[in-house]
Amino acid sequence: MNTKTFNYKEKFSIWIFTPAVVFIAVAIYAFIEKVSFSYRGNMVLDYPISYYVPGILGVLFIAYGFYKFVKASKSNQNQKPISLGETSMSFPKGSSNTVLLNYSTINELWVKDDKDDGESVILYSEDSKNRFEFFAENFDSDSKYIDFKTYLEKVCTNITNRE
Repeated sequence: MNTKTFNYKEKFSIWIFTPAVVFIAVAIYAFIEKVSFSYRGNMVLDYPISYYVPGILGVLFIAYGFYKFVKASKSNQNQKPISLGETSMSFPKGSSNTVLLNYSTINELWVKDDKDDGESVILYSEDSKNRFEFFAENFDSDSKYIDFKTYLEKVCTNITNRE
């Protein structure tokens, strides 16, 4: 049996908290100086709201940053690689779960190229009930990602979005 394995670890950068710091700083400035925000002479945010909105946005960005941190730490705790076999693939999900996916249940395969997130492979299985996305930056190297992508394109035969 021909099995290919790929290491896949989510990355985390402390820079994800930059928008939160900026919004919190704007909220503190607006609170201390009692500032209102206007655009071309039109009042956009009056004084009490001028520090509520940036403060709430800052808290939301902090929550998002912690979510990404927890997700990356769970991914790094799981030492299981992605395994591509002849009829199925298995990959870690979270810190201890493993997903086993038969190629026959995959009905859509997309290669998405996004300016912000980079390139990724998206799989839909069981009539689009399950969605799995694998980002190129989380593989050990670009060549490993290309091997992963081409192997999936070759073995997935039940794809409805192919021309």
